[in-house]
Amino acid sequence: MSTLQVPGAELHFETIGEGPLIVFIPGAQGSAMVFQAIAQQLQDRFTVLIYDRRGFSRSTLDGEQDYAHRLETDADDVARLIAHTGKTRATILGSSSGAIVALTVLARHPEVVETLIAHEPPASHHHPKGDELIAENLAIYDLYKAEGIGAAMKRFMSVWMQTPTSDHQVFAQTMSGTPAPQIVKNMTYWFEHEMRHYPPVQLDMTTLKQEANRLVIGVGEEMQDPANPTTPIAHALSAKLGAPLQIFPGAHLGYAVKPESFAHTLSQLLDERAAVAG
Repeated sequence: MSTLQVPGAELHFETIGEGPLIVFIPGAQGSAMVFQAIAQQLQDRFTVLIYDRRGFSRSTLDGEQDYAHRLETDADDVARLIAHTGKTRATILGSSSGAIVALTVLARHPEVVETLIAHEPPASHHHPKGDELIAENLAIYDLYKAEGIGAAMKRFMSVWMQTPTSDHQVFAQTMSGTPAPQIVKNMTYWFEHEMRHYPPVQLDMTTLKQEANRLVIGVGEEMQDPANPTTPIAHALSAKLGAPLQIFPGAHLGYAVKPESFAHTLSQLLDERAAVAG
């Protein structure tokens, strides 16, 4: 475990393995822990960097935060971590709200990106019923304030993961009984500073389209029913940006629930891209 002092925070990160650098950006829990299994699968071929996003788990805040530009700060943190490793470029995979961070990295810091995989980004404006999704998230936040995390997450799941998937058991276990204090802390931070703000963000589509040769949009195999909002969003982003769509094993948390097959698909994708580029 290592730390990096950045403006306004101390980032906790870890690296494992040797080879080209691959960085994983976590979503709502903001924690490196969710990528530990896939890091083990990839360490023979890559230097894998996993980290806690600022404000989550061990990445502590230092002083006043610019929450009006928090997404940009999240993206800048990724660029700082890559520079800290001594590498000039990295493959980056962000999932869920971490995918929105990843897309912002590509828009703000394309020079650090070899390939960027935006896995299951909840970019609501690119859904056919985007305004309804945004209103739902606001209603979920109100429920969180009124009845707590458990009730809000139950409604969140009913909106964003409408069909049964291998993820449902993971979410049920996480929220069963009395959640661990760290989970409560992370979810509280996410509710207060992210879940109302990242999904409705207006992505820099002009720059992303210019950088689409570096970009892959990912979607979970078990999420293919369009009732799950991330599926039409992924297809829309792929079409609008001219970026390929990649189906990954599992559902929204495929990298955690099915790490071996997810790592195989990811490695195969990167090999194919390297062969074309070379």
